[in-house]
Amino acid sequence: MGWEPAIAASQPGWMAPYLGLLLDDPYDVVRYVAQRSLRSQPGFAKFNFDYLCTPTESSKAKLQVLHAWEAKRGAGNGASGPGLMIHPEMGILHDEVNRLLKARDHRPVNLAE
Repeated sequence: MGWEPAIAASQPGWMAPYLGLLLDDPYDVVRYVAQRSLRSQPGFAKFNFDYLCTPTESSKAKLQVLHAWEAKRGAGNGASGPGLMIHPEMGILHDEVNRLLKARDHRPVNLAE
């Protein structure tokens, strides 16, 4: 989500809240990539986040991004649609997003290199 051609091709304005949700991911590398990608999104170039922070700090960062995105979206910015799980008036469809997150497989993955 931080690659410029992908941002240009996919209606900018919907990625930031999902990258914000990933700041609270249990895996360090996911938080790192989410933070790096978030900085390529409009309005988040200077967003500072320590991906090795405590769970409390990562939850605060997630909420900070969601609130910032909602404020921007309220100004008429941002894409919406069922495929994005973003309602034009209600914003992120949290119930649907949470349903998918609960279905996630959290088994450890070991990579032998």
